[in-house]
This record gives sequence, structure tokens and C-alpha cells, in this order.
Amino acid sequence: MSKTPSIIGMAIGAVMVVLVIFVALAADIFTPYDPIAMSIEDALAVPSIEHPYGTDRMGRDVHSRVLHGIGATLGVSALAVLFALVIGSLLGAIGLLGESADRIIAGVSRFLGAGPGVLLAFAIVYSAGASGYSSVGGIAVVLLPGFMRAFRGAMVYFRRNNPLKALMVFVARCALAMALAAFLYAVMGFIGFGAQPPISELGAMIGDGRMFLRNAYYLVSVPAFALAVVVLSFCVLGESMNAALLAGEARGA
Repeated sequence: MSKTPSIIGMAIGAVMVVLVIFVALAADIFTPYDPIAMSIEDALAVPSIEHPYGTDRMGRDVHSRVLHGIGATLGVSALAVLFALVIGSLLGAIGLLGESADRIIAGVSRFLGAGPGVLLAFAIVYSAGASGYSSVGGIAVVLLPGFMRAFRGAMVYFRRNNPLKALMVFVARCALAMALAAFLYAVMGFIGFGAQPPISELGAMIGDGRMFLRNAYYLVSVPAFALAVVVLSFCVLGESMNAALLAGEARGA
């Protein structure tokens, strides 16, 4: 199995991720309007030079809200991934203490990975109250099994004296976790469990714009496209790194 496609995929994914992060950090430079400033007289304005992607029902510039929404999505996703990385690695380390501990941790991982993790995530958000902070905790629960498995995989490479591949395991998992976290946060926002108005959030924008889909499709298509780019960027990077690791295993490296 050739590593060339994997290397190309990693390069493309890395460039896409860097561009997404740059857009999020430089959102104020590329947005001439305050993303939460309302102007009822400009409500549902069609795309124009002043508003490239029109305005929403409150007269807020869609272009500005989408770019700031990318930043909000990345911020919440990164926090959720960080918590899941730390807690998942600690749980994975506990599994190394003995056979009984390993069985318990493996059972927890399988339980959360079988579906209840998602239900638990929404239960956490519902109980704590809809906000970006509660979303972090809920999403982190969903991500835990992946990091528990990643820790075990990384330990295999450490035992082979290959710390670089062990690091790649964690980076690949973080990239894929970012993609899943961004999607879950958008779903929470879509159903009203995520960030609350007037905060710019992609899922909430899609949910708010769907009632105007017939006459103002851009209220849904623009934030949906931005979300797709964010998710795809991290997916390409993570999957390409996993493919490179599998290629190495196939060659016995």
C-alpha cells in the first residue's frame, strides 16, 4: 500500500484546517458588520454588494454571522476535544493497571460507543441548560470512547519505540474528534440546545433559516456549506493520517 495518497491527503487536510482556523481568527477583518447587530428595516435583504449573502429575519448580516459562527464552532469543539483527550487518556491509563481494570474500562468504552453516549450528551445539556458550556461537556462524553481506544493504540507504538507514530494516533483522533464535535454542536444548535441568541452559531443559523428556505435559501445554504467545510477539513486530515498509519502496518514498519 503506497503512502503517497495518504501524504497528499494529509497535506490537503492540513492546508484546509489552517485556512479554516485563519478565517475564524481573522473574522473581524473579513466582516464589515457586527454579527449580532440587528436592523429590522434590513430584515431578509437579498444578497447584494453591501450584504453578499443577504440578511436574516433580524436584519443581521449573514456573511458576518457565518464567519463568527465558524469561530464559535471551533472554540466549543476544541474545548470538548481537550476534555475528552485528557479524561479519555486517564481512563485508558487506568486500564493498564490490571486485567480487571482493563475489562471495566473496555466495557465503559463499548457502552458509550454503542449509542448511549449521544443520549447522555443531550441529557447533560438539557439538565445543565442550553449553552456553549454545557455543550462542551455533552460532546466530550461522546468523544471519550475514541480517545480511550486511541490511548491503547498509541501504547502499542510506544512499546515498539516509535513515539512519532504514537503521536500521529493522537493527532488523527483529535482531528476526527474535531469533525464530530463540530457536527454535534451544530445539531445541538439546530434543535435549540446549543449557544443561545444572539450568539452566532452555524447550527442555530440553519435552524432559524429553514422557515425561509423557499424564498431565502441562502440563510440555510451558506451556514450549511461553512459547516461542511469545517467538518470535511478535519475529516480529511484525520482519515489521511489513519491511512498512513495503516500503510505502515501493512509494510510492517
